[in-house]
Amino acid sequence: MISGTIKNKEYKEMSAIGRLSVGKRVEKNGVTYPVSIDYFRATGNYTGLFHDTFGDKPSQLEITFLSDEARNSCCNYYEIRKGAQVYARGDGSFFEVSDGKGGFKELAINEDFNESEFKVKIEKECNTEKIKAKWKSKLDLRFLIPGLKGVFGYWMLTTYGEATSINNIVSTFHKIKELTGSRIRGLPFNLSVKLHKSNTVGAVKRYPIIALDPLFDLEVIKKLYEAKQNKIELPFFIELENKKNKLEYKHDLTDFTMAYRIIDGSVCFEDLKTNMKIIKEKFASLSEEQLVFLREVAQKKSDEIRGLL
Repeated sequence: MISGTIKNKEYKEMSAIGRLSVGKRVEKNGVTYPVSIDYFRATGNYTGLFHDTFGDKPSQLEITFLSDEARNSCCNYYEIRKGAQVYARGDGSFFEVSDGKGGFKELAINEDFNESEFKVKIEKECNTEKIKAKWKSKLDLRFLIPGLKGVFGYWMLTTYGEATSINNIVSTFHKIKELTGSRIRGLPFNLSVKLHKSNTVGAVKRYPIIALDPLFDLEVIKKLYEAKQNKIELPFFIELENKKNKLEYKHDLTDFTMAYRIIDGSVCFEDLKTNMKIIKEKFASLSEEQLVFLREVAQKKSDEIRGLL
């Protein structure tokens, strides 16, 4: 009897049904350029359904991951482009380089492989007279949006914001996996975006901060960990006690959490100084104890920046 699957044939993974972004292109005086936005903008065949469900400018979404594997759900890697095309990518233990024909060839990595020398070599190959190519950290998120009815498939969101978004998202993803014994699929998370204004010397920059926050408590984590230890297979969607109440809260980051992320995203001394001033002026709900903690975080960040100079 025919099995329905050709032997030894590799089938591609399910395609994304849409993409989300926190940027758009605008035109001014005949020139088109990208700008950051403080909401999720959808593209793809289900753009209309997405915005009919969540509104024109949703800044918060409940999501869940389809897979426990980072490469399928929360994939962080390096990428470099030659002009508009991706020329090479990898994560330190794996690299592939363009074959010049629209595909990629995997690089053989052994004990003699020098990652730093390889990256410098590739940068030189990608450089042009006008553009000095640089490797960038990139994050691809793939997830379901349970609140989107009538269609099933994963959505994608890509960000290059290493200091502002990637580090926090990847840390949250792996910390939850560590606490639950590697289970993350089917769990509810809040994906949010806020626009941060950075008053750096000579320019005002606006950039989005994307955050991933778990919508479950310690009891759920304990349940998952115990199931893993006892080799009990739980269903994809975990039965969460009082989940309805948990999801009806105002999906907004607290002043303290937002203040912490603003400080952690500072990239220079002037940026750090300005951000601390903004926090003291605009985050009125912070207690003196929280301000003391934030000053300690700012000092550690200052030491990190100094170490890079």
